[in-house]
Amino acid sequence: MSVNPPLSDWARKGFEDRNLTPDAGQVEALNAMGVLRDKILIPKSRSWGFFSKSGNADSPYKGAYIFGPVGRGKTVLMDIFCEEVSQSESVRRIHFHEFMIEVHDFLHEYRKGGKGKGADKALDAYAAKLSKAYKLLCFDEFHVTNVADAMILSRLFTSLFNNGLFIIMTSNWPPHRLYEGGLQRARFIPFIELIKRLMISVPLEGGRDYRRTGLHEKQVYFGENEQDQMDNLFSDLTGGAEKRHEKIKLRGRELQVRAAAKNVAEFTFNELCEKPLGAEDYLKLAERYDVIFLKDVPVLDETMRNESKRLMSLIDVLYDKKKMLVLSSEKPITEIFEGKTHKFEFERTLSRVQEMGSTHYLKDFENVG
Repeated sequence: MSVNPPLSDWARKGFEDRNLTPDAGQVEALNAMGVLRDKILIPKSRSWGFFSKSGNADSPYKGAYIFGPVGRGKTVLMDIFCEEVSQSESVRRIHFHEFMIEVHDFLHEYRKGGKGKGADKALDAYAAKLSKAYKLLCFDEFHVTNVADAMILSRLFTSLFNNGLFIIMTSNWPPHRLYEGGLQRARFIPFIELIKRLMISVPLEGGRDYRRTGLHEKQVYFGENEQDQMDNLFSDLTGGAEKRHEKIKLRGRELQVRAAAKNVAEFTFNELCEKPLGAEDYLKLAERYDVIFLKDVPVLDETMRNESKRLMSLIDVLYDKKKMLVLSSEKPITEIFEGKTHKFEFERTLSRVQEMGSTHYLKDFENVG
């Protein structure tokens, strides 16, 4: 019989506070992350003598990269780690796609302000700005699909580390699989090497799917012939309020909302996923509405790669912002993706969709109007 390795006091308390029992993989992962925890919290002046026993304070690592399949508890580990560090140091936690929107906004304003056209100087300035406010950056759901992001990550993270920031992030992919098949991937490889050199890799393989534990699905996903049931749910969620037309201001344009009532809005797949929208646009929707109805999702084959990416991005945003998704599709939600290019990413999306339809997730949406 295998015996779990001992768990650090701070990590054990984190699990106890959540009434959770860690498995062997999670114990090993948190103990590895303890190396980074000690480096952040134990000053070098105290890393001699008693505090030097582990040698953790003098470790070369400046970050941790937690990766593994969906539902393995990566977010729980991040929660526990960030809580521990935030008691003594300033911590910023943000989903990675939101962070990159901020980065590109800063680059735009930097150039607009006449401070130079070079991206390197702007990235250095942004890293310096963050280092004045935070000691630790925590990125949930790290993944790279955008070539504009991929081309600047090596310089950006190098500058963040050089400015004394520590970084921890979760991902579904091991470092060597990041941005796999992406445009100009050769220019992305230095970033992968940076992760391997300066971040502790913390794998979480196999084990229990914590997203599905104790969850029971409610009907928020409908077939294409169940329009009446969807309409009834819309009415229930809004107290029978009349649907109206609205407009949402996006950057440089407006998005037409065909039907909305209170904090609920209705769209077709064509309106949200076949038009050139992205994570920043979906964030605007999530700021305005608590519930999104998405109708007429087709089967997504290899010819609909862009549409598939937009659907995944939309679901990521709604999940990250704890919003409710009601969806109708041509086939059952587990069968709508038939493409190959984004198959691995869609498995992650499907896990999120299933969780978003669970009683546990939906308990706060009985009355959203």
